[in-house]
Amino acid sequence: MPTRFAMRELKLTYLDKVQTETTRFLNERIKHDFLRPDRDLTLDLTVREAEILISANEEVKNLADQGGLKELHNKYNDLTGKVELEYFNVREHLAKTLQVIEGKETEIFE
Repeated sequence: MPTRFAMRELKLTYLDKVQTETTRFLNERIKHDFLRPDRDLTLDLTVREAEILISANEEVKNLADQGGLKELHNKYNDLTGKVELEYFNVREHLAKTLQVIEGKETEIFE
């Protein structure tokens, strides 16, 4: 039985060409990242993300071209931050109210 085997060394001679053509395709066909406008279109996209971006309708593409989609994402992120802050404030207020109630209950039952 042989104890060694031969393997061909991988050559990536077409890798640069494939990456360049893929990037060119993304820039021509997609132009904007509708899912996360804060990032550039690179080869870091998953196939699923690329499918979603390619299948976007014209209304979404036009909104992105005019800058409205990025504005919408920024507004969403701002509102999300405000909601989280208000939620935290309400929880804190409820905790303080519960402490007051527990203190009053302790006074009543002593």
